[in-house]
Formats: sequence, C-alpha cells, structure tokens
Amino acid sequence: MRRADWYRLTAAEWRVLLADDATIARYHAKVYRGEPGLCWPWLGAISDTGHPRFRAGTRAPEGPGSRVVSALVFGWQLSRGPLRPGPGGRLPVIRHRCDFGACCNPSHWQLGSHAQNAGDYWARLLDPLSPLNDVRGPAGRGRAIRDAILAGLRAGVSPEEIGRAIQRAEERGMRGRQDRLW
Repeated sequence: MRRADWYRLTAAEWRVLLADDATIARYHAKVYRGEPGLCWPWLGAISDTGHPRFRAGTRAPEGPGSRVVSALVFGWQLSRGPLRPGPGGRLPVIRHRCDFGACCNPSHWQLGSHAQNAGDYWARLLDPLSPLNDVRGPAGRGRAIRDAILAGLRAGVSPEEIGRAIQRAEERGMRGRQDRLW
C-alpha cells in the first residue's frame, strides 16, 4: 500500500457506511442548512486545509467500524452515488463553485480533476471578494463561520440572526471590503 492510500476506503467499506442510518443522521446534524442557494457550512471538525472531516461509522462492536473521512466525499456519495475513478484510474476531486471549502451544499459541488481544481483556484484568486482571499486562510474561515453558527444555536437566536452572524464572520476575514456607496 502506498503511503498516500492509507486513508482510502474500499467500495465495500463505503457501502456499509453509507447504509448506516446512525452515521447518516450524524452527518446531516453537522450540516447547517440555510437557504437553498447559500453555502451550508459544516459544524464539525475542519482540517488544516479548511475541509470538513467526519467520523463515520461507530466504535460499537456491532457497528460498521469507525473511520474519519472527508465529509465532502461522504456527502457526495450520499447525495449522488459512489465516486468512480476516471480514465487514468484516479478518483475525481470535489470542486466548490462557491470557493468555500467547508460548504456542504451539494448544489455547490462539481467533480473534476486536480488540475481543474487548481485552475479554479488560480482563476478566482484575483477576485478580492472571493473567500479564497480570507486573511485567516480556508481553515480559519471555516472555523470562524462554524463557531458563529454554533454560538447562535446555543443562544437560541433566530435563523435570521445566525445569517447575520455568518455574514459578520465572513467579512471579518476579508481585507479591503468596500462600504456600500448608496
């Protein structure tokens, strides 16, 4: 086994995890669903690269076993079916149309190659209002938004107030944000 493949699950392991009702319920509980067109931030662990991490399965002896997986890969397969290797034998990457790595809204995802993902990054990095330009980096942005949502949920505030907290968390990381002119 190559060093980079230690974390990969087999198709059979994915089928077991994706059929486990408790795992599916835990996944959905960690996605904050706002309006359909908006990002749906991840409320769980966020990696140093800003991508959501998810403990799928269970540690109980009768369960499917516990593995930490990409929440994006889990969510893709849950909503659209198994990822399949491309012509070169490599699995595709899940690209974000919104450029927010911790977004779990399936309508913001598309499959592509590593080269396409890198091309997206470099093409949109020049936009000063892109989430890619957050001074906290992708992990800092994801964690700030997650923490703002969790604080609002703990306080029992309205979805509208949580929406404003998300907006404030987003804006805090953006330098050079221009005020409205009118």
